[in-house]
Amino acid sequence: MAASRSASKPTPSPLIDKFSRKILLQSIARLLLAFLLGNDLPMLQRTALAQPTLEYQVKAAFIYNFIAFTQWPDVPAQ
Repeated sequence: MAASRSASKPTPSPLIDKFSRKILLQSIARLLLAFLLGNDLPMLQRTALAQPTLEYQVKAAFIYNFIAFTQWPDVPAQ
């Protein structure tokens, strides 16, 4: 009885096997791409958010040094 079951089992055609392999490889590629983008995008966002902080620090340092190294008159102008 076991021999009759294995004998009646249909064999897949090579075209279906090739098509299934193509779908499997495309699915794996899409999952890999989604995984890589999912991990890299938050890092890029953190870098973009860090830039304005540096800009404000540079501007504050410029104003501080401008005030510190400017010779101010002792008597205000009238």
